Amino acid sequence: MQDVLTKECVPEIFVESIKWFIANSVILNLGFVIMPNHLHWAFAIRGDGKLDNIMREFKGYTARKIKKLSDIKQKIWQKGYYDHSLRDMKDFKIKLEYMHNNPVRKGIVDKAENYLYSTANERYKGLIDWEYVTG
Repeated sequence: MQDVLTKECVPEIFVESIKWFIANSVILNLGFVIMPNHLHWAFAIRGDGKLDNIMREFKGYTARKIKKLSDIKQKIWQKGYYDHSLRDMKDFKIKLEYMHNNPVRKGIVDKAENYLYSTANERYKGLIDWEYVTG
C-alpha cells in the first residue's frame, strides 16, 4: 500500500470493509492495526472461504472507494500480501501484541490503546472475536 493513509477517509474505509466481512460471516476478526503505510489484520476464515478471494475483494473494494472519495490516482495496494498461520494461543498473543504495538514502535503514540485505528483502542476492541480465540 502506498502512503495514502494521510487521507482522512482511508482508515474509515478499511474499518468499514473489515466490518462488512465480519457481518457477512466471511471471517472472524482477531485484530487489526491500520498504519500510515500498511495494514496488519488477523482473522480466521469462516466456511469455505479462501484467503486469496478475501484479500482480492478487500483490496479491490477499498482501492475503488478510496479513489472515488479522494484525489488519489496512484496504485493503492502492492501486489500480494504476507500471511502467517497462527498455531496456538501463545502464537496468537505474540502476533496481536506485535500488531497492536506497531504504532508505539514507530513513535506515533506512547501506548497501543491510544492509537485510534487499532483493535487495541477502546473504539474497536469489541471487534475481536474473543470467543473464537479462547475456544
